[in-house]
Amino acid sequence: MAKFGGDGPLFPYYIRSNFTRNCEKYWWTNLLFINNFYPKLNYACLQWTWYLAAEMQFFLLSPLLIYPLFRSRKTGILIAFLTILACTITYGVLNTYYGLSPRLFDSPKRKIPDDTSPMELTYTKPYARIQPYVVGILAGYLLFARRSLHVPKVVAFVGWITAALLGLLVVYGLYPLYHDTMVQWDQSVYSLYNCTFRLVWGLVIAWILIACHRRRGGPINAILSWKVWIPLGRLTYGVYLIHIIILCVIFVNLRQLIHYTDLTMAFLYAAILILSYVGAFLFALFIEYPLFALEELLRKG
Repeated sequence: MAKFGGDGPLFPYYIRSNFTRNCEKYWWTNLLFINNFYPKLNYACLQWTWYLAAEMQFFLLSPLLIYPLFRSRKTGILIAFLTILACTITYGVLNTYYGLSPRLFDSPKRKIPDDTSPMELTYTKPYARIQPYVVGILAGYLLFARRSLHVPKVVAFVGWITAALLGLLVVYGLYPLYHDTMVQWDQSVYSLYNCTFRLVWGLVIAWILIACHRRRGGPINAILSWKVWIPLGRLTYGVYLIHIIILCVIFVNLRQLIHYTDLTMAFLYAAILILSYVGAFLFALFIEYPLFALEELLRKG
């Protein structure tokens, strides 16, 4: 079906690289959930699905973190802390070695093979992603083990202020770097940010979950508990799978450059968001939910 998605000047290359050539040769790596390691990202089938491989790897490793928590709280917390520490140090060392910048598509300072994408050096690897996953496990364990946990109002106030400041720092701390591509910071700053920002963001999200669960969320909890998010949330997996295809179909069929304006980007964002959710709804209606129903029948049978 992808072959009938357009006829723009870049469309044949996109189809040949992402669907025809790459998927015919490396489809099996997606089934084994190793496509974030092999092949190289430029040759991967459905390149954006590397994150599914990372998530599966986290899932397979999670018993090594969860079981010790139930056997011994101190041992489990120590293992989780050492996991975060080891991954943070590994990520920082690799960033420093290759000279990587927080700007995703900047070329590394160290020479790498021509067929290697800068993203696959660290971006797609589980040791660059597992920190917030471990934080989530610890947050879940805290809520499970301390079901009567009481968060004083003073602690809640300090927690929300700290979380807000850290969240804003993660999102907007690089504004000068992105606003002016000529701006350059020291490599040590780049490495420190790259190896810690996902950990910090995971801590911010963990605080939001804990505070809302313990009735210290106020209006934020009311917004996040709004029932309209339920059907939208159930479609997010389909949106993830489909949105890149919609992006590519739009942009590889363009026959002229887009003149950038904020309004143009806003319209494009809204259109792609709506189309992604429509596609995800159809995906769920005709593929995902029927397969769930079939699985349930097989279990009962």
